[in-house]
Amino acid sequence: MSRVHPASIKRVGLAISLLTGALVAPLASPLEGQDALALQAGNFHRMPELFEGFSFSAGEVTTLTPTNREAYLDLVVPTLDGRLRLGIQSTHLPPNRLRQSEAEQAQRKVDERLIAATDTYLGLMALARMGEVATDENIRFTETVGNRISYFDAAGFVPRGFVAVLGQNLLQDAAYHSYFCNDDPRCTEADRLHRRVGVRDIGAGAARWGRGADEFAAQSAVEDFLQSDMQDLRAWSESLSPDVALVGSVEIPEYDFTRRGFPLLIMLPQNTSPRADDMRYFDHMPEDDPLGLEIVDGRHYKAFLPMDPAEAEGFIEEMAARQPNSRPGVIYFVADGTLVDLAVNMEGVDGGFAWAYTLTSGDLDLFRDARLTESLGTIQLEKKP
Repeated sequence: MSRVHPASIKRVGLAISLLTGALVAPLASPLEGQDALALQAGNFHRMPELFEGFSFSAGEVTTLTPTNREAYLDLVVPTLDGRLRLGIQSTHLPPNRLRQSEAEQAQRKVDERLIAATDTYLGLMALARMGEVATDENIRFTETVGNRISYFDAAGFVPRGFVAVLGQNLLQDAAYHSYFCNDDPRCTEADRLHRRVGVRDIGAGAARWGRGADEFAAQSAVEDFLQSDMQDLRAWSESLSPDVALVGSVEIPEYDFTRRGFPLLIMLPQNTSPRADDMRYFDHMPEDDPLGLEIVDGRHYKAFLPMDPAEAEGFIEEMAARQPNSRPGVIYFVADGTLVDLAVNMEGVDGGFAWAYTLTSGDLDLFRDARLTESLGTIQLEKKP
């Protein structure tokens, strides 16, 4: 097991920090530079073009180039070392948004945009996994195709609507207007949304072809898309990597003086959703786990963060002061995984795409912050005895 040596940190009075954090409202941070642009709804779809001009970092992002740039936009997704990031995006998505300053709201909007891009990435990759369902024939028609394929749990999936959602999120403006605006001048760039790859928008997507046109114009838009741009969309889907960086958090436990460090219980992202229950992913460990990792109570992995007592005391105070509403404080972890299976359930509001993943390494990278910019080093998940 590799030993972690965090940099020396200034001790903070824990009791004073917690008291002032609870009783004194922080000063509202003013918006800087072009940060205000993040709050404008019309910028949501094209927000990645603004990332470099913000006063804060959006974290690591990767630009994925389509096979045909004349037809499709680049897709900018949150990553770590080039792998799609799943799980916690940042600390700027609190339950009570009304207490946020405008500067915090701007960062939250960036996080929401990155989560939307993650949703689109998973939906685009799903296209390659469902070749037997998302055929040209099924896209031409509006009927559902549930129960025809083993990994579809329920009826209600509409390939025509599914492809419409991907097209509305990814097509260049000219192609988008051609297929979904029906030459309506009110269909402007500012009206473009990032549709959710989930039950609601897939169900409604079938009717968006031709935007309010009769069934003949709508069918013509579908046929034109299948002839001109569907092949490139499938090729892009097949090029996406299933490798992911699984991001979670863990509370700092009581210090273990015998082992001289912190015994951690790690729970990877499970049954979570980037966007309102529309897309879920969950842990999947095969019985013949090649990593041989120990799992406690069927949910948690064990790990140990070594640290000298003097260093640990200041570390606990610092992390608790960062998050006054979480007394023990938390740290963030990243595990390597790969998406291995896909199931679809379009039944009810909680239906959607469910991805299963498996770990590909026993290494666990630790960070002080949710943006994953302040490294604590790397430790290992513990193996079975």
